[in-house]
Amino acid sequence: MPHEYHIVRALAPKFVGEMEVFGENNWRPVVSEFAYQYLKEKLRENTSDDVLKEGTAPIGANLSVWYLKGDDVVFVFGQYQIGAYALGIQEVPIPREKLSSVLINNH
Repeated sequence: MPHEYHIVRALAPKFVGEMEVFGENNWRPVVSEFAYQYLKEKLRENTSDDVLKEGTAPIGANLSVWYLKGDDVVFVFGQYQIGAYALGIQEVPIPREKLSSVLINNH
């Protein structure tokens, strides 16, 4: 699998990889469920449940764009990924405390 790097915005930008934040933990199902529930509430009737489930499924391509911001890990879902183009790019901020079971301790 190719290595992905993400920008950490702190005092100075720093690139971190998925392994540095999540390690070998099975984090995708946890993030997938949180993102699905968050977007279902946010978008309500503006997208179909089937498209939302497919776009937030716990596979690498769906959860490959993310960044750290403050106390959150923010996952980004592109246009058409979770609904119509008109919905735009959607961001799902997940508090690190909700991911504590899958984060490496220093993140």
